[in-house]
Amino acid sequence: MFGRGAKRDPHLRSSHEMIDAFKAWGAYDSKYSGKPRILMTAGLGYGNVGDEAQCGACIARWRRLVPDCKITIFSPNPGYTEALHHEKSEWAPRVAWFKANTGGSYFKSDDVFAKDFWKLRRRLLFTAIMIRRGIPLLWCVPREVRILQVLQNHDVLHISGGGFLTGKTRSRLWENCLLMRLCQILDVPYMLTGHNIGVFQDKADRDLAYEGLRAAKYVGLRDRGISEAELNSIGIQGPHIVSTCDDALLCPRASSEEIEALIEQLGADPQQAWVAVNFHHWGQQESEKEKIETRFAALADHWATTYKLQVLFISMTPSDVQPNQAIVARMQTPAFLIPYSSDYRVVRGVIGDAQICFTMKHHPIVFAQGECVPVVSVALDEYYLHKNSGAMENSGHGKYVLDKETFFSSAAEAKFAEFYAHLAKISVEQRESLDAFKALELVPYKRILTLLFPELVVENQEDGL
Repeated sequence: MFGRGAKRDPHLRSSHEMIDAFKAWGAYDSKYSGKPRILMTAGLGYGNVGDEAQCGACIARWRRLVPDCKITIFSPNPGYTEALHHEKSEWAPRVAWFKANTGGSYFKSDDVFAKDFWKLRRRLLFTAIMIRRGIPLLWCVPREVRILQVLQNHDVLHISGGGFLTGKTRSRLWENCLLMRLCQILDVPYMLTGHNIGVFQDKADRDLAYEGLRAAKYVGLRDRGISEAELNSIGIQGPHIVSTCDDALLCPRASSEEIEALIEQLGADPQQAWVAVNFHHWGQQESEKEKIETRFAALADHWATTYKLQVLFISMTPSDVQPNQAIVARMQTPAFLIPYSSDYRVVRGVIGDAQICFTMKHHPIVFAQGECVPVVSVALDEYYLHKNSGAMENSGHGKYVLDKETFFSSAAEAKFAEFYAHLAKISVEQRESLDAFKALELVPYKRILTLLFPELVVENQEDGL
């Protein structure tokens, strides 16, 4: 069914023939020809600060190399995305295909989603093959076929990173693998940067991942070999698969003056050292939430009383606000809530000026590493253990990820003491890691540009492109 190793249909048309066909159908916009046309998709559009930081960092890299390139972003909220990133946006596949914003199957159970997915997949693949052959026979409604038109109207698809290509987020994994399969049929090159991939739950996850990822021009991973091993387990390997870092490791931050003013407004003291803290409820059993909150509040109090740090809570999504408030209410010492902001520069600035970061979510780790701020993280399930451990290992500090057993025992406080005694050393090691990643920052972008647009003059070729 998935056709591992299957040969391409010899009757399928070339990309130039397909462009002519799309022009004839009125679906190809020729005014954008002549410059690289980059189509981006990611986990963005829902107010997740980390996902938006990844997207913003990737846009900045394309603009550094080819300032006049055309960038379009698939988003579940195009208006929000255009306002935040100042780039043209189109409805994301999850909305066009699965009605993700209006009660479709996308966020329902895996079984419910799977039924819709397999039906849609057959129709989309058939339609894409007909388009490739120049036959105007569509088995999709206009909103569904629009995704195919947008793909064909761009030179490369860039799937910016995150943790959504895992079996723990099945709808996102399957959606993006289908998108990659359609790129193969329509002869649209695609690349990935900054991903965790794996934690596959069953054969369907593995087969769809193989089908989608096998033809990628570049696969950038962010977890020092963990995802690389997952890909190898499904038969995908090669020099185009590279373990580097999260897309958002290198992105801008708010100035220290802006952060100082914000902290003063909250009634905290910007001159006193603080720990930037993130807590959330994602993936937790309802029966465990109170126990987790109580323990996390005790650890936050420990930072305040033992190490004399102010405790500032940061929210990475709007849904983090209430959980953070719950921890503050349980604490015995005063703490402060940084208001949620969709501007990732603010969160990065609060972390960047902190002495320590203590987080459950993944992107505060990345921001802390990018600012050389020592970080301790908590991972209470397989999904976050995969993400957080991978990120922490990028700077050699995986031992400061607290798993469930450590979190609920006195070993957590012991780990804090060990960590605090080595802050200066950890910061130096983060700087060394950061400098190494900076040298690789533009390599995948230059590789793709050289591969697809050899006529372009790309500056700074000395990095081994």
